[in-house]
Amino acid sequence: MGTVNLPPDIAREIEALPMLSEVASRLLMLAADEDHDLRQVAKIIETDVYLSANVLKLANSAAFSRGHQIETVNRAVLQIGEGLVLSLAIGMSTGELLKRPMAGYAQHEGTLWKFSLQEAIAAREVARHAKSDLRPDLAYTAGLLFNIGMVVMSDPLEKDSERIVDVLDDPEHGDFLELERELTGTDRDEVGAHIAEQWRLPETIITAIRYAHKPSEAPAKLAPLVYAVHVGDLLARTIGFGSGIDALCYTLDDGYSEHFNLDRAALEHLILDILDEFNKIEQSILGESQG
Repeated sequence: MGTVNLPPDIAREIEALPMLSEVASRLLMLAADEDHDLRQVAKIIETDVYLSANVLKLANSAAFSRGHQIETVNRAVLQIGEGLVLSLAIGMSTGELLKRPMAGYAQHEGTLWKFSLQEAIAAREVARHAKSDLRPDLAYTAGLLFNIGMVVMSDPLEKDSERIVDVLDDPEHGDFLELERELTGTDRDEVGAHIAEQWRLPETIITAIRYAHKPSEAPAKLAPLVYAVHVGDLLARTIGFGSGIDALCYTLDDGYSEHFNLDRAALEHLILDILDEFNKIEQSILGESQG
């Protein structure tokens, strides 16, 4: 599995993770197909009674209701959009996995799930400014899953918390992934890519997870997607939900300007748009639907 051998203890942790539900897997595979439409999304959702109920509940919530009752899954998907449908499916499928505390990153309970949702929104908004034909919905999906490796890496890092603090106090320390590799023999991106492979996710998503912290190394044909997730990650951290121990340990790769019509001022404006949308959906998807 994967192109890099992982430390045995971390490989075992990955193998012990629960698989995604069949419905979540089918939705993610469909999302990677550029020729799909929302009717196909609705048909998959309709095979799962619980997910159907939650999609309808979200569509009729205060944040999305437009004054009339939504009674069918098809209408609900049109109302709330594919991205939030995927977020619901992933959230329900992973259970507490994305919501548990990440002590190794000094992240509180629920922080990673909120950050993943915020990053998905950010990656999608960046993708809308692409110079090439990059699908925003694909960037959303990749952003949603980008930091999944943290769920496995947290425990090994917690064992070396004193060493992490000492290194971060050094003004000449490298980025946090370099520290992860030093302490554990791997990093969250490689671990996340292996998780995605175990879950049989599309190669586009696996590649985005593996390279979004080092986008200049990504395969050329997927560089726009990888850079969208890279920039989205930095924007989401700026907003604050990624503000764990590693919050200030990343830098923006200026190569993004080759792929997007975004200057620094436009990026700052995007932060407001991302935060506005996140605030709009937070209570509906993280409160009523995930609570």
